Amino acid sequence: MPDAVRNPPLDLPLGEIELAIVGAGPAGIAAAIQAAKHGIKHYVLERTSLANTIERYQKGKWVMDEPARLPIHGELEMGFAAGTRESVLREWNRSVEESRANLLMGPEYELLTLEGLLGNFTLNCKGGECLSATHVVLSMGVQGNLRTFGVPGDDFPHVTYQLDDPAEHVGKRVIVAGVGDAGIENALALVEYADQVTILNRGTEIVRAKSRNRSLVEAAIKKKEVDYFTNASVTRFEDSAAVIITDEGETRL
Repeated sequence: MPDAVRNPPLDLPLGEIELAIVGAGPAGIAAAIQAAKHGIKHYVLERTSLANTIERYQKGKWVMDEPARLPIHGELEMGFAAGTRESVLREWNRSVEESRANLLMGPEYELLTLEGLLGNFTLNCKGGECLSATHVVLSMGVQGNLRTFGVPGDDFPHVTYQLDDPAEHVGKRVIVAGVGDAGIENALALVEYADQVTILNRGTEIVRAKSRNRSLVEAAIKKKEVDYFTNASVTRFEDSAAVIITDEGETRL
């Protein structure tokens, strides 16, 4: 982590901080850079790491962008430009370092209170620490609120909800449930390493993915690089297996 990304102590008197930013994702980073640029006394509270959602993408993942419709993106370079996971993180860290934004890594706030009408916010953090500010930006994402299968065995060790490194799955047979962007990108990344990759689609069409991902996975299915089940859902997990239901009945993979 760059030297500029530092961990100041939580012992500041009430009212000294003008802005508390909760969450160091793209929105929080952009807010912090602007605050630093304008000389606003600020802290960014982040319980895990800078841009944790992007950091937890699999190695080498291509991070896609969307066209800007409003000129509100600030000066966070690479914030909305497509690139690899590594290049996006590198540019964001560089932007934070050069701006001298103040990141406070580790604390997780559990209560936000407002005293009076002039803006006197108190953020109580786990561990008993406390930070006060006249303004607060809440920029938390939903990382960590994973959607599980909700079927027997979905907590087995071989059932995971995050792909960190496709190379860890050399020689394995991997089943990917879902044909959204994340599912497709995970499956395509695994093709290079796993012995066999199977994709489960609860419907019959691939409708929620970006056009680039849809084209790539349709080509992989056509070339039989992946097995593909439609109208398929998992009913339970067993040791080293998943039992799915399709139009043709129950199948054990």
